[in-house]
Amino acid sequence: MLRGITYSSLENFQGAISDFNQVIQLMPNSFEAYFGRGLAYQYQKNYRQALSDYDYARRLKTNFIQKTGKIEILKNMGIITYEVGSKDEALRLFERIHKHKEGRNHLSSNFALAVALSAKGQKQESFELAKSVLNSDKDYSSVDFLKKKQLWGNRFINDAQKFLSRSDIKALIQ
Repeated sequence: MLRGITYSSLENFQGAISDFNQVIQLMPNSFEAYFGRGLAYQYQKNYRQALSDYDYARRLKTNFIQKTGKIEILKNMGIITYEVGSKDEALRLFERIHKHKEGRNHLSSNFALAVALSAKGQKQESFELAKSVLNSDKDYSSVDFLKKKQLWGNRFINDAQKFLSRSDIKALIQ
């Protein structure tokens, strides 16, 4: 498991996938292995396989006692779903996260929700979410950060650029 994580951090995603496959063979109910492999697939833009692994990992974490992992899975599933063109489904996933107490403080999913809402024309709600996120962490105003650290694809980045160019959002960044 540790070697798979190390390979991912070194951007050797194929090595990571191979190691996570070995962990899954030994421990078929390993949330961490499915999540790690899903993340490696997501970095490779193999969205179909990433969604499959995230969905399986999500089902392994059936109760919200272990919410952080489930929130990360739903966020990543939302990002991929947005990228493959199902913006409405992605919006539902981000809203689902936001409805939970722990999700309301989850910066990355809240910023994703803000961008998705803005793309749907819900400017006031998207502004309030962005204000909360950007007051906590200005990194979310960087397209490079969204691409490299949040794994946003081109479709989501295009909508984020439109969002970040709004005058009310620009005022928050300065």
